[in-house]
Amino acid sequence: MDDTYGFVGDEVTGLDVWPAAFDIPLIAANDSGELEVVTNSEKMVSGLEKILNLYYNNEGSYKVYYWEKYDMFKANKSLFIAARLITLYNELRDMDVDFGVIPYPKYDENQTKYYGNCVDNYSVFVIPANGSDTAITGAMLEAMSCENYRTVIPAYYDIALTSKYTRDERSVDMLDLIMAGRHYDISILHNDTIPQLSYLFRNLVVSNNPDFASTYKSMQTVFNKSLKKVVEKYAD
Repeated sequence: MDDTYGFVGDEVTGLDVWPAAFDIPLIAANDSGELEVVTNSEKMVSGLEKILNLYYNNEGSYKVYYWEKYDMFKANKSLFIAARLITLYNELRDMDVDFGVIPYPKYDENQTKYYGNCVDNYSVFVIPANGSDTAITGAMLEAMSCENYRTVIPAYYDIALTSKYTRDERSVDMLDLIMAGRHYDISILHNDTIPQLSYLFRNLVVSNNPDFASTYKSMQTVFNKSLKKVVEKYAD
């Protein structure tokens, strides 16, 4: 940890972004419009190999659990770290050295856009089944969401992120790229119901296990049954 590295990666949420960054879906609709687990693909195996090489076969890389990467970055011991946007103001705001913001890398030069994802704690609304007037409740929630879009998001993004918490104009352009490439995968929203699907990539990297196919096969039935339950609940 006292050495200096080109990249310091973590074992938690920083790893969850790579499938999205490589434009590899976990769950997708088939030609009939039905949702299915599609994570077991040649591209996923290749993407896993890329990150295993980055983490374990590269002298310029160092792996930590999570928070240590911020300490190393602020101490100028790491050129790159993987981080959430919240890091700009809760970890790096007091950093003395200027830094920039860039998206996660593409899978290869043929990928047309930069992609990322949102961390696994989305905010959702829940309406009780015994609600007396769901029409009014729906209208209220829609109005609140609309007002949030008009006031809160501009205050957070246009004022806070792009002026207070970034250090240069190029980082503002990079934030626009990041926001335009957000992936929302239903497996992340329903991670407790579809257990470990969104963490499968993370767990394989942490254990330095390149055998994606066998690991997936051992959990395939659970993934499919769990997804079916989620779809049935929405249908109800």
